Amino acid sequence: MHESLRDAMFNHPQNIVMIIAIWVPVIVWSIMIIGWMIQGDTDAALGLVALFTVLGIGFTAMTGDEGLIPVLAFVAYASLALFPLAKWLFARRELKEMDIEAVERAYQALGVAPTNPALKFRLAKAFYQRGLVDLAISVGSKSIGNLPLAAFPDEHRDLAGWQAYATEQPPIHYKCSKCGYGNLPGDVFCQRCGGPFLIAYAGRSWQTGDTMKKLLSLWVALLLIVFGTNYAFQQFEPNSAILITVCLIGVSAFALIRGFGLYERVA
Repeated sequence: MHESLRDAMFNHPQNIVMIIAIWVPVIVWSIMIIGWMIQGDTDAALGLVALFTVLGIGFTAMTGDEGLIPVLAFVAYASLALFPLAKWLFARRELKEMDIEAVERAYQALGVAPTNPALKFRLAKAFYQRGLVDLAISVGSKSIGNLPLAAFPDEHRDLAGWQAYATEQPPIHYKCSKCGYGNLPGDVFCQRCGGPFLIAYAGRSWQTGDTMKKLLSLWVALLLIVFGTNYAFQQFEPNSAILITVCLIGVSAFALIRGFGLYERVA
């Protein structure tokens, strides 16, 4: 029979320090997961599964065997090592939002003066900052002819630099996501519906939120399957452990389906 939590703490006071050390990364991870759910970087279903998983590490340390505590401490701090990666992903997300806002502002200016070549080149610069070199070249090339070299030397230099480092040929046409029309390179408004169709290309170029969800779902599945099932067979009778293992595999599969968006593909 296992010791109660109170008896375990009084009989093995050294475990209190280890348990507190485990709860530090548990609390940090819990705050991060809640923040991801609030900001929309992961959906509520996956976020709640991840939250209960990380809290389970802390409560297991408080109620599990003494020999399990060092293993849980390693798991907690190894998981916390993912924090720099998560921070980098958030930084990329913020940069992405800034780049998309630059594209949107350029389009707003073009809405007032749609034929202004200087404003079109500003849009080309926004695409280049976004990493969409082919769009930057196509829009910039179509507008540079109306920008005299003497008055716009920076724009001519920028376009020449983009073209020198371009590694791929631009597509034959750019499809409008609203009406499906294939617009020629250099068009900034759809020739059929008149919409600012290139904004969709800027938004789909890089999906930080998807990367975050995939990482989180893999982390949850690994903890539940590897450590959760091992703990079940150590703490429960074989029949109960098998049932718990089946449940953990089901939850892990659910997390992976949510993280990788498999439910959307099936639908």
